[in-house]
This record gives sequence, structure tokens and C-alpha cells, in this order.
Amino acid sequence: MTGFPGALAGIAENPVARREWRGLAHELGDWRVWLYLRQPRQARGWAVRALLGCALLPYALWATLATLHPWASRNGLAPLRIDVLPLGFLLVGLYLCLASGAVMALSIARERERETWETLRTTTASAHELLLGLLFGRLTPLLAGFLIVGMVWSYARPHYAPLLRPYMVVRLSGQQIALLVWELAFVAAGAGSLSLAASAWCRKSGTANAVAAADVLLLIAGLLGAVMGLPRVEGAVILLAGSGTAILAGYLSALYSLQRDAESG
Repeated sequence: MTGFPGALAGIAENPVARREWRGLAHELGDWRVWLYLRQPRQARGWAVRALLGCALLPYALWATLATLHPWASRNGLAPLRIDVLPLGFLLVGLYLCLASGAVMALSIARERERETWETLRTTTASAHELLLGLLFGRLTPLLAGFLIVGMVWSYARPHYAPLLRPYMVVRLSGQQIALLVWELAFVAAGAGSLSLAASAWCRKSGTANAVAAADVLLLIAGLLGAVMGLPRVEGAVILLAGSGTAILAGYLSALYSLQRDAESG
């Protein structure tokens, strides 16, 4: 891991990260994208836009339940005696994990297909700078967008919780929502790191996408299995430890692939 601290400290000046940030800013800087008059060209643009729209999820749930309430009351289905809001949060987190995998799966494989990989490698001095540039440039905008959405969910709870209570039970506190958001963000970071490794090892974007999707699903299934199979261990500890292991394993695998390519080339 020699060179990692220096590459991390210089991430703000990393040319790969700056290229990715500029591309995303240019794409999302068009007001027509936000009014759905124009569609983003890349998966990360779609993902960031969709994630930010999820900030209104509690209010969308309220509007849906309020609309269906007369019918549900006549059929004895209202009010709901369960808190369905966490399910909505988890589904957004699942989308974040899948989107992170899709974005990072194309990071290296697509460059190879376009025959721009060697040009990209010459913009950085080390493999650490290249990998961190791709991770911070492509993955962190998604995670940052999700954390912003999580802040809205947490801090707006005193406003939307009273709106939901006539139709359902609301149990999650603002702190519990914040903890759930951070846990899901770490899982998504693990998914993104594993997908970066898939992109480093696979020569075709289609293969990289398939391997990355399998890695993400195995990660999620493994974490859920560990949470259910180890009831004496806090779920947050399992999720954070498992996600941290995935982040480290994915990064080291991608690093080994780049070093192997450099030695063979």
C-alpha cells in the first residue's frame, strides 16, 4: 500500500477524479435534465438524479396512503399497523448499491473498450492515484447524494411523521434513520469497490457488469445472512464490518490487477 496516503491526500488535485467530477457537473448542470426534458447520457447522471428525488419519499408515501385511505378503510386495511417507511428506505439503499455497482463496473472495462485506457493511465503517477481517482470521481457523488437525502429524511421527520400517523405506525426516530442511512452508504461503498475490482479484471464491459452484479448481490445476501444468523451481534456492527471488508478486498483486488497488467506489459 505504499503511496496510498499520498494519493489520498492529493485527491482534490487528482486528474482522474477531476475529470469525472467535471463530466458529471456538466451533465447535471443542464436544467432540462432536472425537468426530464433531457436524459443523462451516463448511468451516474441517472443515479444521482434518481437518488436526490428520493428525498421526497416520505411525502410520496403520505400522498399515496391518503389517496388510498377511503378504499383501505372500507376494506379494513387502514390504518396500517406496521411501519412501512423503513422498507422504502431500504429499497432506496438497494438501488444505491446496484447503481454503485453499475457505475463502477464500467470504470475500467469501458476505457479498455474505447482504447483510452492507456491514455488514462498516463494521467496519473501511480495505480493508487488511478484507483482512488475513479472511486472518488465516480462513486462519491452517488454516496454524497444519498447522504444528503438521508439528512432530509432525518431532519424532516418532525414534519412528515404527523402526516403519516393517521395512516400508519411511525416508529423510526431521526437518529435511527440517520444510522440506517450511514449503514446503507457503507454497504454501497463496498458494492462499488467490489465492482471496481470486477472492472479491473474483466476486459469487456458486459462481463464486468455481470460479475459486478453477482458480487453486489452476494455481498447483500451475505450481510443479511450474517445479521439473521448472528442475533447476538449488533446488526450495525455486522454491516459496517462486512462493508469495510468488501471495500478493502475490492480495492486490493483491483490494485493487484493493475500491478499485474503493468508487469506483464
